[in-house]
Amino acid sequence: MKRFMLFYGESYYPSGGMEDFVNSYDSLQEAIDFIELKEQENTDIINESRKMSPSYRKDKDYIKWSGNWAHIWDIQENKEVWCSYK
Repeated sequence: MKRFMLFYGESYYPSGGMEDFVNSYDSLQEAIDFIELKEQENTDIINESRKMSPSYRKDKDYIKWSGNWAHIWDIQENKEVWCSYK
């Protein structure tokens, strides 16, 4: 696991905990850049971590980045270091 964990969810339908985990990154900027790229592209991605979950459903694993939330957690500092809303 890399230092910065990215969590993402739909505005009204968060899965909760690790079900909202997307990926981990070596730097905070790398995680932010990924979010900004996906928001700019407004593309769907597959959340690979959910494929391992017993509750995996293909239709729920496509993520639309526009109009939703994201958080980045620093596992060394044990705190949230970035969020997509104010």
